[in-house]
Amino acid sequence: MAVLNMRPHTLSYLSVTEGFRDENGDFHKGTKEWVSGYIKCDAVPAGEESVIPYEDGTEAHYSYIIYTDNSCREFRREDMIRITFMDGTEKELSVKGFHRYQHQCKIWV
Repeated sequence: MAVLNMRPHTLSYLSVTEGFRDENGDFHKGTKEWVSGYIKCDAVPAGEESVIPYEDGTEAHYSYIIYTDNSCREFRREDMIRITFMDGTEKELSVKGFHRYQHQCKIWV
């Protein structure tokens, strides 16, 4: 008997640390590192009206809506994420919006 997998894809994100100056005044560059296999998700392709409005009156077009458990981290606009689909293909996308609900989180990319 087959069981439906509600979160068949995997979400990874790019962790970025800022550069800093130590007590000697020497500058240390920041780092960028992918946090692989962060959380299981469901990536749903966007429909025809794939526009998200912002508070400042601008708009952004998105390609997917990603559903995760509500235990995921807070994503901000312009964060980079990588979706690994169940067939093994990957896409790197920029976050356009994030909202935490009672039982799930929604990410527009």
